[in-house]
Amino acid sequence: MDYTNLQVQTPIGVGVFDIRNAASATIRGVEVEHTSRFGRGFQAGGHVTWLDAIHDNYIAVNNLNVTGNVAGNRLNNAPE
Repeated sequence: MDYTNLQVQTPIGVGVFDIRNAASATIRGVEVEHTSRFGRGFQAGGHVTWLDAIHDNYIAVNNLNVTGNVAGNRLNNAPE
């Protein structure tokens, strides 16, 4: 997925959040699941997932009002 005008919520204080446009981001991923039955009443399954979610262009502002380009960093809540 290619996002433009992605909105990012950033904590800037206790219970206070700032919402800004993060310009653009790209998210790529795949997920595979499989379940098999063996004999009577025995079932086994599993899944594997790969996720790559990064900012393409985003000038972030921290709680001290300092800006920085975080392009190439992962999106919030996107695991490695």
